[in-house]
This record gives sequence, C-alpha cells and structure tokens, in this order.
Amino acid sequence: MAHLGARTLEQATAVGYGSLFIVLLVAGFAGAVTSLQTGYQFTGTLPLYYAGAVISESMILELGPCSRR
Repeated sequence: MAHLGARTLEQATAVGYGSLFIVLLVAGFAGAVTSLQTGYQFTGTLPLYYAGAVISESMILELGPCSRR
C-alpha cells in the first residue's frame, strides 16, 4: 500500500512539472492577445496606463481557476 501512495505522488509531481512549459506558453500567448486587444480598445478613450491594470486583472481572472489546488 505504501508503494501505491509513493507512486501516486511521483505521478502527480511528473504531471505538474511536466505541464509547466505548456501552461507558461499558453499564458504568454493569452497575455499577448489580451494586451493587443486592450491597447486597441483603449485607443483614444482612456489613457494607456490603465491598460496594465486591466490586463493583469483579466489574466488573473482567466488563469486563476487553473492554479487552484
């Protein structure tokens, strides 16, 4: 039985660290698309220094459920 628990922990660690690259890649592309769209939408209506707050808030809302443990 102890072997099963150790093997489960080993597999969970491999899946977690093994998917880190793809998670960072998707987050990078999502952030790039969000920043481009935010810059396009805010042109002429609001100052661009608001864009950072909007982008960070939307990325947290978008990727928050992925990091829940």
